[in-house]
Amino acid sequence: MAVENAAQLPCGELYTLVSSLAHEIRNPLNALSVNLNLLSREIGDGPGSDKLGAALKEIRRLDDLLTAFLRFARPKEPNARELKLSRLWADLETFIIPVAAASSVRLDFKKTADVALRTDGDLLKQALLNVILNSLEAGASRVEITAEERDEEVVISVTDDGPGFSEPARAFVPFYSTKAEGSGLGLPTSRAIASSLGGVLELGQAPGGAEVRLTIPKRIP
Repeated sequence: MAVENAAQLPCGELYTLVSSLAHEIRNPLNALSVNLNLLSREIGDGPGSDKLGAALKEIRRLDDLLTAFLRFARPKEPNARELKLSRLWADLETFIIPVAAASSVRLDFKKTADVALRTDGDLLKQALLNVILNSLEAGASRVEITAEERDEEVVISVTDDGPGFSEPARAFVPFYSTKAEGSGLGLPTSRAIASSLGGVLELGQAPGGAEVRLTIPKRIP
């Protein structure tokens, strides 16, 4: 099948195709990794050990990329349940603040009214984590997360003081990344999640930085 036609497949069929391809790629990758690790033990710190280390690092990077691609292609079927926005904020803070602190980035979760949602909290958390991590990896020193009620919707904004998007039109293109080791799948995955939750993920206006805005209905079936 032509690659350009793959995107026209239904989500389930696309994921099956991607899973099969990932399996075929991972088999030789795993064999390479096992053999290179055995060789690494044999030569220790001898000549060529640095080249072996670099090769093993690339194998791990490719495996991580396959995992990210599978996550991106997997159909996002929401499991709607009741959720308080304050609970989501607390979960996000617990997970991401230590990561931000390790990079000397200040995170500011703005307190807001305790909005009651009926949505998939796990998917929503994943989408927001991807966006926040994107800000951290882009070199921001401060990231602010806010939420606002608008009738039957909630608008969550992630704003940072980083370099912004050099090519905004390509921000949601899979595999496009300006970061040396970025997969280019974080924002596209978050956008797919937003769509599955009945909402949208888009870039906002942030002078001297970047803003990503997630708008979702407060209640989904």
